[in-house]
Amino acid sequence: QIPVSINNDYTLPNFVGQNTLVIVSSFSGNTEETLEALNVAQEKNAEIACITSGGKLTEIANDNGYNLITLPEAFSPRAMLTYSVIQQLFLFHHYGLINNHFISEVKETIQLLVTEENSVKDLAHQIALMLHTRTTIAYSASCMEGVITRFRQQVNENAKCLGWQHVIP
Repeated sequence: QIPVSINNDYTLPNFVGQNTLVIVSSFSGNTEETLEALNVAQEKNAEIACITSGGKLTEIANDNGYNLITLPEAFSPRAMLTYSVIQQLFLFHHYGLINNHFISEVKETIQLLVTEENSVKDLAHQIALMLHTRTTIAYSASCMEGVITRFRQQVNENAKCLGWQHVIP
């Protein structure tokens, strides 16, 4: 019912204003473009909530009384992506944008992953062996652009293999 926009830039869209919720998310809390976008959100008097493991973002959130979710520092930013996304769902719920059905769905997903852990690891290993030393070119529908981008990034960063992705409009 309410549009959601992902922003990975130093600026914010012109529609952001006092009736806009801006969730500022940076694992380290020191990401330059995130902190600059936060400044823009402040100038536009947007409602601001923050998700971070620390850094300057924690200081700014505490100084200004923003809603703040603190992530554990135990893992790398890549490993914490899903954890951060789940916290965004809790913020959506806090602001009344979604109901709490996502909680049971998350719990079901966790149980499925626990139950299927060995088969998931085996399948991942088979795919890794198949992709090793190959260049990956992946295509997806435009509605899955974020997923295919993350897949390509995983191949690039973790497998140290070249990869590209393209979207079919």
